[in-house]
Order: sequence, then C-alpha cells, then structure tokens
Amino acid sequence: MKRVMIWFLLVSFVAGCNGAKVATNATQLRSLRLNFKNCGEKLSFREISIQVPEGYQLSKEIDTHGFCEYQLSFENDGVLYISSNIYTGSSLNYENRLKAGIETYSDNRSVNEQIKVKGTQADGRYWMEQIEGNYTVGYVNVLDTTFFSGSLQNIKLID
Repeated sequence: MKRVMIWFLLVSFVAGCNGAKVATNATQLRSLRLNFKNCGEKLSFREISIQVPEGYQLSKEIDTHGFCEYQLSFENDGVLYISSNIYTGSSLNYENRLKAGIETYSDNRSVNEQIKVKGTQADGRYWMEQIEGNYTVGYVNVLDTTFFSGSLQNIKLID
C-alpha cells in the first residue's frame, strides 16, 4: 500500500512539473517593435520595443491630435496598449479613469514623473494605465494581471 501511495505521489509530482512547463511555454514572450515616428511633438523616441505574449491581434489608432496608440487584443478579451498620448491616456480606459476621478493628466509635470492608475472593473476584470515620461502604457479587460507584467517591465525606447 505504501509503495502504491509513493508511486502515485511521484507520478502526480512529475505530471505537475510537466504541466508547469507547458504553462511557461504558453506565455513565452516575443519581441515587437512599434513605430512612433510622427506620433507627437515632443517624443524622445522613434520606436518602442516591447516583449509581448503570443496570440494577439495588433491595431494602430491615430487620434485627432496626431497621437498614436497601438492596441494588442488577446483571445481572452484583454487588451494591452501603448500610446504617445500622455495627456488624456487611452480611450479604452476613459470610463475606468472617470470612475477613479481622473479625466485628464496634468501637462505641468516633469518628463521623469510616473503616474499609475489602476483598479477593478464592474465585471471583476482589471485595468491599469501608466504614464512613463512621454508615453502611456496600460491594459483593460484583464483577468490575470501577471499576463502582461513581463511585457510592461521590458519596454525599451529606440531613438
């Protein structure tokens, strides 16, 4: 009986390790370069390099003021975005920001100042928006915030 129990635990442990390995591979990050040339007056970069999980659809939006926003939509309805609009952020998080009491961001701040706003949507999903100098990153409709954490930590500005 003890041998059967030990064998069962060993098989369960090995299967669990293999499952963890599959999960790690499923969230493997891939490098993506986004062109921000002509996407704002005071940008200190021309491109942004970001590591993103596989399985997204990429779209680029340009608003009426000439700011650019790249949106990466995933199958689970989560959207990761990067924008050159540091004044009003993304329209994707407009309602979430309003509920947090923020309509726009001050233009009297230092380029080195970081602003981060986050919360939970009515449906229990998460949202976040962060101003980093002269670009904005964020997400909306996210079930698990760790899904994008690696992406947001690996952003590189390219002159």
